[in-house]
Amino acid sequence: MQKKPIFQSIFGESWHNLPSVMHKHYANRPFTKDQVIIEGEMDVKFKGIFKIISLILKLTSILAPIQGQNIPVRVIFKSDENDNSFHLLRHFNYLSGKAYWFNSKIVEQENGSTIEWLNLGLSSEPINLAHYAPIDFHYERIRMLWNYL
Repeated sequence: MQKKPIFQSIFGESWHNLPSVMHKHYANRPFTKDQVIIEGEMDVKFKGIFKIISLILKLTSILAPIQGQNIPVRVIFKSDENDNSFHLLRHFNYLSGKAYWFNSKIVEQENGSTIEWLNLGLSSEPINLAHYAPIDFHYERIRMLWNYL
């Protein structure tokens, strides 16, 4: 039996309205060893306190620690054969020659919202992605919280 992609249940009815590129982007199925690799460039900008704590971000492998434009990035989306989590392994290859990895995993909650878990118990605020698809979906809407304190 073919399993549906992890994000199909997360986006709900909005899944069918997403462009095909998003279906490919979020093709990983739960309880499998699916893997999707994307490559491109990303701009990283800090605001407020993130300018001050960039060294902490680097030492703890939380988020990209160096600002820049057109940073070559490779992201590997992986499924876990033991659960329905969606893993993101991000590799930033800074133009200075420095490379940096950081990983996270997205887990669907019972109410259909998702939480993205980073190192040290840091996570996103629960967010219902179905409310943002397909037109109004922006990662800027995700706020980071310290959940372990």
